[in-house]
Amino acid sequence: MMRRPATTACLVIVCAAWACANAPSPPTASAPAGRGAVSTLRDEARRHFSAVRAPAGDLDARASLGRALFFETVTTSDGKIGCVSCHRPEAWGADHVAIPTGVLGRKSKRNAPTVFNVAAQIAQNWDGARASLEEQATRSLTAPVSGGNESFDEPKKRLEAKGYRARFEAAFPGEPDPITEKSFASAVAAFERLLVTPSRFDAFLEGQDDALSPREQRGLATFMEIGCVRCHDHANLGGERYERFSSSSTDEGRFLVTKVDSDRSRFKVPILRNVAETAPYFHDGSTTDLPTAIRTMGHVQLGVDLEATRVEDIEAFLRSLTGTPPAIFSPPSPTAPATSPAAAPGSWRFDSDKPNAPPAGFSFGRTGGGNEGRFVVVAAADAPSKPNVLAQVEADPTDYRFPVAVVEGASFKDVALSVSCKPISGKVDQGCGLVWRYKDANNYYLTRANALEDNVRLYHVKDGQRRQLASWSGKVATNVWHKLRVEAKGDRFTVYFDDKKVMEEKDATFTEPGRVGVWTKADSVIQFDDLSATPL
Repeated sequence: MMRRPATTACLVIVCAAWACANAPSPPTASAPAGRGAVSTLRDEARRHFSAVRAPAGDLDARASLGRALFFETVTTSDGKIGCVSCHRPEAWGADHVAIPTGVLGRKSKRNAPTVFNVAAQIAQNWDGARASLEEQATRSLTAPVSGGNESFDEPKKRLEAKGYRARFEAAFPGEPDPITEKSFASAVAAFERLLVTPSRFDAFLEGQDDALSPREQRGLATFMEIGCVRCHDHANLGGERYERFSSSSTDEGRFLVTKVDSDRSRFKVPILRNVAETAPYFHDGSTTDLPTAIRTMGHVQLGVDLEATRVEDIEAFLRSLTGTPPAIFSPPSPTAPATSPAAAPGSWRFDSDKPNAPPAGFSFGRTGGGNEGRFVVVAAADAPSKPNVLAQVEADPTDYRFPVAVVEGASFKDVALSVSCKPISGKVDQGCGLVWRYKDANNYYLTRANALEDNVRLYHVKDGQRRQLASWSGKVATNVWHKLRVEAKGDRFTVYFDDKKVMEEKDATFTEPGRVGVWTKADSVIQFDDLSATPL
């Protein structure tokens, strides 16, 4: 799937069709006034749109493999680029350039859209040349710009040489030859289908009146009234039809695929989710800012020159479609096996990780509801080990919501596990914790310190239900670094807080080795440093 010169999803067209051009131009929309007006606006929005939710649970072996392949570069002929080259974490799955460059310096012909929220599209690429995520993945390997391989045999040999066979075998058990074009495509597509980004707009659709500001609500009303919704509708506000769009480009669009004259200059209507973060816009990347794109579409597709207030309102609404990049959209350990090796001592200080991105070598999950957690590496002047720490920054206040970040490629049963953690903020909770014998996001042991409750507790989480095993009360300060440590040996667990033994308890719910990591709750914004695991 490598580079996507005409890939999957989301650049901006505020209205992209002759259908939109036929829409009447109504009076300027006013901000809804009062609860009844907001409810009426939401009812109208629900006629056109539907909310999305992030997938729950951990990556299975197939999606985990797909994640590794997405960030891999041995799949291309020059070994310098991969899918991630055009779909970068810091660019919301796009790449912020007009026309991307592929293998051997070759230039693509079209802009590379975001890879987020792409599974429900009518097809992939601007012209619909690739019908599915699977076809996109395999054809990109041999496309001259995105992959440069003569056949799948070339990347297959390089993947085997890098140690991927064990991961393919785990993801496709029982297959006589697990590394095939079909399995490659299935793994990458399984990962991409998880890249869903709910936003404040989804919360509004689901009943939260104040999820959108008055200006954003006014922009939503205008977006529907002037006809943009005729093309940008349903869950992703686009991606479900082809429409004609004329620009200075000589690109003939879908005609190059179908050879039907009526398809000249027709392109897939792009998804508008995260549109504020994925400039430049249109298939040729010709527009660099969102207000200009809005004015262009009003003039070209609707035949109206939108006044400044309408442009500002629509822009405000489109910005409400920005979600949080999925925590899993980050590089894993390059060739970590799907089944964990024997336990070995490990420490994770995050100082060599790239700031403002998830740490390498971790995977992420969530127990309960609400948004996915967002674990990113940040600089901290007071870090126990300078310069970087790991921070959980998603402040979703859902009470029964427990984001976790766990180490890939290592499994422990009897372990001394410790971390430095600093509660930063949270109105519902300020909990920082350690997890061990972690099987998945619904099954693990947990100890946590809570700065709102001034206590430290020990739990097991089984089938998604948390049960308290022991508790200790004592001061847990906000904006102070604390040290949390647990010694797990057999069925006995001893917990230390700031180097003081505070609890000892026995439990035999989980007796097999599992992964280790860190944990937060609800709207807790927490920093972690010096995670360490030593077998006992």
